[in-house]
Amino acid sequence: MCPDSIFCAAGIIVRSIQREAIELGFPLDLEGGWGYSSIHVRRIDPQYRDALLTDDKWWENTHELWRPKEIIYVATDEKDRMFFDNFVAGGHDLRFIDDYWEMAELGSFTKEHLGMMDAIIASRGRVFAGTYFSTFSGYITRLRGY
Repeated sequence: MCPDSIFCAAGIIVRSIQREAIELGFPLDLEGGWGYSSIHVRRIDPQYRDALLTDDKWWENTHELWRPKEIIYVATDEKDRMFFDNFVAGGHDLRFIDDYWEMAELGSFTKEHLGMMDAIIASRGRVFAGTYFSTFSGYITRLRGY
């Protein structure tokens, strides 16, 4: 896979989320970003145990960042989507990379490529919250331009 195909697939997903967001009344910024917000939740085998937060703590720490009914893109290694029930109960629609498997033909990419796409998609959000000490969250922050 060439890098262009990774960016193109990520772009398909970003545009799909943004189309939904625009229908809900959430505008894009002047550079074509925003429309949704994003979060990176590291759950499996974190290097720093202090970074492992409960579902309640994630919601408590971030709920003031999100606009009412805003779509939140979730980049995560957590397989149990019930972990994010607080966000759904708070009125948010959640999106995960797996939601776009067929649309973006993600089966043609390796696991590592999916991680790259996750970072690109998360970087385009209006607001981003990440996992403390996570190099992946740090990379998303750098993609966002600090």
